[in-house]
Formats: sequence, C-alpha cells, structure tokens
Amino acid sequence: MTLKLSILVGLSLLAGMQILPSEAYPQSEMNSCVANGMKGVIDKQLRSTLSDVNKYCNCALSKIIDQGKPIATSIDYCNRVYILNR
Repeated sequence: MTLKLSILVGLSLLAGMQILPSEAYPQSEMNSCVANGMKGVIDKQLRSTLSDVNKYCNCALSKIIDQGKPIATSIDYCNRVYILNR
C-alpha cells in the first residue's frame, strides 16, 4: 500500500509540473511588443497575422531577455523567421 501511495503522489507531482519552460520576460513586455508589432505590420501593409507577431515577440523577448543575446541580431533573426517570410 505504501508503494502505491508513493507512486500516486509521484504521478500527481509530475502531472502538476510544467512541461514547457516558462518565459522569464514580463507579460507587460510581451503586450507592448505585440501592440507595436501589429502597428508595424499594419503600417507597412505586411501579410503577417497576430499569431506571427506573437511568435516574433516570444522569439525576440526570449533571446534578448531570457538568453541575454544582442538586441539587433535577435530582432533581425526573429523578424526574418516570423514576419518577413510571409
């Protein structure tokens, strides 16, 4: 019975753990990035969607804030991958 209880507790803990790593950047940064990104997409009449802008912002903020990568190269990379390839 103790072994079954230990297994049940262990499985419960595993089920409660996050599988994907959480972002360290603040949600306010993401909100600002998406708002500015959508404005840029509209102003430049690009074909990118809200989903593309969300992916771009997650990419850029993860690289810049979470990984400490240089701003310009991070923005260029994420822009090419998620915005300009549409």
